[in-house]
Amino acid sequence: MGTRDDAWKRVIRLLKYRPRTVAEIRQRLSTAGVDHEEIEDVVLRGQETGLLDDAAFTRLWVEDRLLHRPLSRRAVERELLDKGIHVDTARRVIGELYTPEAERRIAFHLAEERFNVLAGVDDERRARRTVDYLTRRGFDRGLTAGIVRELTRRSDEVPTERDARSVEGA
Repeated sequence: MGTRDDAWKRVIRLLKYRPRTVAEIRQRLSTAGVDHEEIEDVVLRGQETGLLDDAAFTRLWVEDRLLHRPLSRRAVERELLDKGIHVDTARRVIGELYTPEAERRIAFHLAEERFNVLAGVDDERRARRTVDYLTRRGFDRGLTAGIVRELTRRSDEVPTERDARSVEGA
């Protein structure tokens, strides 16, 4: 490609768009034709300056997922591993920031939203679609089925407008 300065400038340009993992930087530089030794020098420089920090990237990624696009713990871990984060780092950060209790709360919130959107759909289809919705986001089918059972039970207990009108008219 060129000099180490050229490789460093490329790293800085990549980091202007979003944080990157060490593996992503290595891949992008390799694809650009930077030789292995230059890549390792630039990665080391990035780590020494704090611009490349897989643990910090992992924290940002998990926090972003929790706020903007909630997925299961397992799905978030898979995304991190796909980005080249070491499994131990991914699991440690997920364990700190995304507890099983938080996962259940998020799954319940997502299920409740979907369940309410599907209010006009028959009960069986409504339940199946809600379970499928959560399963596509990586949540365990057993967890989602339990949440949907609870939502179904709650909706059976709440009188509808039609029920209220029939009581008033009686």
